[in-house]
Amino acid sequence: MQNRAQSEIHVAQAAIAALPELPPGHCFSLDALHTTQATVQAITERQQDYLLVVKRNRAATHAQIRQLVEQQLPLTTAVQVDDSHGHTVTRSAQVFTPTASLQAQWRNLTTVGVVERTGERDHQPFAETVDYLSSATWTATQLLQASRQHWQIENGLHWVKDVTLHEDSPAQRGGFAPVHWAILNTFAITLARRQGWRTVPQALRVWANQLHRVFHFLV
Repeated sequence: MQNRAQSEIHVAQAAIAALPELPPGHCFSLDALHTTQATVQAITERQQDYLLVVKRNRAATHAQIRQLVEQQLPLTTAVQVDDSHGHTVTRSAQVFTPTASLQAQWRNLTTVGVVERTGERDHQPFAETVDYLSSATWTATQLLQASRQHWQIENGLHWVKDVTLHEDSPAQRGGFAPVHWAILNTFAITLARRQGWRTVPQALRVWANQLHRVFHFLV
């Protein structure tokens, strides 16, 4: 697992370095795995911004953010209530000025953000807090929007790959097999959504009994 995690970090850094020339000001939104000084350097050397999730795997930074939140008043705050999927989720955001210590550790850091989500999931109450570091200057409202866009990608693609298609524990190992299966999984997810299936598992169940349709898609 550690080798796969390290590989993903390095692949992301290499992909950032290999991007064509971009105008300054694009923002790379990455999850906690990629919250490393090397990734920040790769992004800022391209004159781009970052928005990175901080979890307990970055224990020192996480502790500094928690201390900052307790001692400092936020610059801006925002709250959004979403009841679009039959349950109510309240999202709130706060934006803070980073401490000198955090800025010394994280290149070009200008914003520390905190997003809290509360509501019900599977008829059970839940509450979660996510901390962010960013080289861009965000208001709390902008941070809420950016965090929602990030997790829409995470939930819409990576969660399906991990939970439905078990991509983190592939049966096929060695050589290029994991890469090829990842490509096929992405193709299946994209096809299911373009054809209007409600869920990816629903599409897979139908296709499993109608292989001629799958081959037709590949023509």
